[in-house]
Amino acid sequence: MNHQLIFSTNTKHLYVHVPFCNHICTYCDFKRILKNEHTQPLVDGYFNDLEKWTKKFKFKQFDTIFLGGGTPNCLTDAELEKLLSLISVYANDDCEFSIECNPDLINQNQIDLFKKYKVNRISLGVQSTNNQILKQINRIHTIEDVAIAVDLLHQNDIYNVSCDFIYALHHLTLDDVEDVFKFILKYQIPHVSFYALEIKSGSLMKKLGLILDEEQEADQMEYIIKRFSEINYLRYEVANWTIDPNYCCKHNMAYWLSNDWIGIGYGAHGFENKIQYYFDKPLQDPKLITNQLTDYEVNQQILMMGLRLVNGLDLNIDKFNNAYKMFKDKLKAVSITKNNHLVVDDINLLHNSILDLF
Repeated sequence: MNHQLIFSTNTKHLYVHVPFCNHICTYCDFKRILKNEHTQPLVDGYFNDLEKWTKKFKFKQFDTIFLGGGTPNCLTDAELEKLLSLISVYANDDCEFSIECNPDLINQNQIDLFKKYKVNRISLGVQSTNNQILKQINRIHTIEDVAIAVDLLHQNDIYNVSCDFIYALHHLTLDDVEDVFKFILKYQIPHVSFYALEIKSGSLMKKLGLILDEEQEADQMEYIIKRFSEINYLRYEVANWTIDPNYCCKHNMAYWLSNDWIGIGYGAHGFENKIQYYFDKPLQDPKLITNQLTDYEVNQQILMMGLRLVNGLDLNIDKFNNAYKMFKDKLKAVSITKNNHLVVDDINLLHNSILDLF
């Protein structure tokens, strides 16, 4: 594979993976490293790696930057400032600059750094408002920690806050789900991601053999959709809601619309020039794995990602129309065209329809 094709486009989206965590959640299978006093050489190697790859950027100003993980804010203040100072120079004046955070780690020092380096969107991994369930999935924060973090962000005039929640957790009841909505309303959270728990092969939950109740999951999904509608939140993607379209995650929209993006950092994925790539192997010996997609695979990906959007894909745009034409016969059973947009007939059945086609 010609690596010159990587970082060679004028893509306007950058993802930076920060693989370090101060603990490991039971449901997680992402690339991550438990950060402790013995991992400093890995941290140093990580920053050396970032510096190497940022020098290869052709395009120097991004519309969106997302720092994900891992737990980016588990870094020390000095490490966090090093990361932000390295990456923030690539943010344009209107950049949506997001960082994932654990709520219990947010403090005034971190917020001062966020503001200094143009970070303007905070994504909080809340997962549940039930402290017992948080313990069950090995989250070390409490809902009280989340409230403190949100209050502190608001006190510093940071209101573009997104909260991630999970449903279909063991022992999660509809009363627990309703408590999430009470929290959303009380703290005026403008953007919410609400995902069904997926037990993946690399997670502790999978190794323990925990099985989800599919009927419970369906009941909870139905309740979540109903409650968001009642409080006038807009559903714009299968698992994302917002009080105002201005708070939609622009970076994730780039994924769903199959735009090119650069990914750097151990565990990061990128997509450019029809090439999927990711960084694998330990930080001291990073390896770039690439996969050149065929036109069939590119169009397949366009449909699988784009049909997650409630408004679907605009068929006036060539790349979406070309994908539609290639799979038109297969799509007849599960999709419709509306105002020249291709949309899923029932977005709630997305996983049981579109994914089965491929």
